[in-house]
Amino acid sequence: MKLSNLNEWLSLIANVGVLVGLVFIVIELQQNSSMIRSQTRDSMTEKQLGFYSLVIENPVAAEVLSKSRLEGFEYQPGQVEYTRFAFLVFSQFRMWENEFYQYNQGLFDAPEFESRIEVMKQNLANIGYVELWKQQENTFSPSFREFLNQLIIDTSSIMSGQ
Repeated sequence: MKLSNLNEWLSLIANVGVLVGLVFIVIELQQNSSMIRSQTRDSMTEKQLGFYSLVIENPVAAEVLSKSRLEGFEYQPGQVEYTRFAFLVFSQFRMWENEFYQYNQGLFDAPEFESRIEVMKQNLANIGYVELWKQQENTFSPSFREFLNQLIIDTSSIMSGQ
């Protein structure tokens, strides 16, 4: 009888140990998720700052971007400025695709992603962005293509007053 009683106690202690272990694993997973979100956010900020630094530090890039926004899109294929503008825009599209992916993975909060959408809309008001997107959209993921094409439709509807 004593051996049976001892077995029951040992079994109870083992079960409690398993439960305590599970609690620690859940806590560890929550901390890990928080750390991943933080690293993702930091990485995305670094990419944006890198893009901003490019425009700040490179007068030619700043001029090309400024002219495209202030004077409308007047660059023609074959012009050096067109190529510079295109690559600036393509780099933004890749940043946006990454932000979209991170948001869909749950690593980017909805309110913050909504603020990114506002930046996208501002840029998509420039016809040059839309033209370049149409040239390159097949090089992006299908879900991002669908998202950005809808954003272009929404932005053009707002601009035309519909």
